[in-house]
Amino acid sequence: MAYDGFLVNRLAKELHDRLAGRRIDKVFQPEQDEIQFSIRGIKKERLLITINGTFPRIHMTTYNKPNPAQPPMFCMLLRKLLGGAQIESIEQVGFDRIIRINCTRKTELYDHEKLSLIIEMMGKHSNCILVDNENRILEVLKRVSSEMSSVRQLQPNLTYSLPPNKKDSPFNLTTPEAFQGIRPDSLSRSYFQLVSGTSYDLADEFEWRATANQAQTPEDFLQVHQALLKELTDSATPLLYDRNEEQKLKRTVSALALTHRSMAPHPFPSFSLLIDEFFYSQDKAQRIHQKTSDLSKLLAQKVHGLEKKIEKLHAEQDNAQERDVYQKYGELLMANLYTKQESRDFIVVVDYYTEDQTTLEIPLNDQWNLQRNAQYYFKRYQKLKAAVIHTEEQMEIATQEKNYLETVLTALESVETEDDIEGIRFELQENGILRKRSEKKQKKIRHIPLRYRTSDGFVVLVGKNNLQNEEITFKKADRMDWWFHITAYPGSHVVLVTNGEEIPDRSMEEAAMIAAYHSKSRESSLVSIDYTRKKHIKKPAHSKPGLVIYHEYYSMHITPDSEKIKALREKEK
Repeated sequence: MAYDGFLVNRLAKELHDRLAGRRIDKVFQPEQDEIQFSIRGIKKERLLITINGTFPRIHMTTYNKPNPAQPPMFCMLLRKLLGGAQIESIEQVGFDRIIRINCTRKTELYDHEKLSLIIEMMGKHSNCILVDNENRILEVLKRVSSEMSSVRQLQPNLTYSLPPNKKDSPFNLTTPEAFQGIRPDSLSRSYFQLVSGTSYDLADEFEWRATANQAQTPEDFLQVHQALLKELTDSATPLLYDRNEEQKLKRTVSALALTHRSMAPHPFPSFSLLIDEFFYSQDKAQRIHQKTSDLSKLLAQKVHGLEKKIEKLHAEQDNAQERDVYQKYGELLMANLYTKQESRDFIVVVDYYTEDQTTLEIPLNDQWNLQRNAQYYFKRYQKLKAAVIHTEEQMEIATQEKNYLETVLTALESVETEDDIEGIRFELQENGILRKRSEKKQKKIRHIPLRYRTSDGFVVLVGKNNLQNEEITFKKADRMDWWFHITAYPGSHVVLVTNGEEIPDRSMEEAAMIAAYHSKSRESSLVSIDYTRKKHIKKPAHSKPGLVIYHEYYSMHITPDSEKIKALREKEK
């Protein structure tokens, strides 16, 4: 993990230098596993604590999130006990990924009470624990009972103990004997198993430096280790390393220079800014995925069901094609009512519908006469004829429903905020696909379409769901504005606002690129895009949201460039 003990060591010092002596102003809990503190005297930044199993961390952040209408119990307790409390110190515990925030608060009797908030950042075992001055647990964000773990329980009124750790702090490894277990044939792995708070990247760095210095003995390994610690204490720098495809190395952050990586790092002014930059987009994408996974699964199941239904309707339609045979049987029987039968199970008649008038054997019900058998075949014909009409209607309805749900799935793949998700939920509720929530639980949604501005200064509007698609197409767009959409695939409606001016080719191409990006084919090349004046766009009566038709249009092929599209994006106000 990039967030190792060496990075936490420098981050704790940075946070201590900045926050010690300040007071906690307000406490927020926007997510079940995330706490934010606003600090008195610091504007536009908050102290973020998250115990997300994939990206646990603590740092200052400029990103704020909407808070739930009803704060969770842990948040309410922190507000009661830490609201207004003074931060005395912030320290790393045991050179591990554990930070302790020591605070002092005034009680109702004006006594001074010492409390500590302990943040353990250890993957799925991450946690946030509030303890008193005797290390008695007051509350835990994720309680751990004896049924969940026989090794270590985290429950109110228990005494807090550190997680078990068989490794040694790097500052305790001061003699060659401590490095007796380092194997020259497996430097990285053995160093990782020996030193607490070491990441795989740092262990690889130890191996790289040891190999470069031709280290073979415990004394040599001690020297390499001490050089790393000296660099940590004297010249640690917040560094971001990009993904290296050639070396097959992932994007990472570090407090030390990773010389085994061939690419130069990007330095940052602070560790908080570094961690915020590195984790924010990944954490946001993961949370969005978690919050949309239930919708995606539901819609995918419905699409699959509709595909099965359409397949079944096709089979029924193929079977119904036999209706003409039954009509012919009935008519030939009526023409041969007085023909002598050789058998009561069938009759052989001349087929007047063929050019050479060959004979045809017609199956009969031996309990009926020829006239009643003819009536039976006419009824079968009429029933299948009606079935064809019914299946065609059902097939059209199922196809429209499937196409509509696919547009919603495409919109889900592009959501960026909780408002986007709620907008899609609202759309599905309005169309009867999801049950409507009670008015008390209904959340106010901001219906704001995406805005881009072309290189020539023209505004481009993009719908983030089908309701927004209809809004920008039929309410915001002028009849002479240009309208764009991917050809024959689900995608957003895109409107290029002309303001009555002639649009340069460059802006037309950029609008088409935006339409390709906000579609099912955003990763494809040479995507086909239809474009036309808005006046040519029509909405069929009683059709699903977002469905339109047009007959006069042009087409172009363009490859989406994500970096260029991001540069054209306007920030939401």
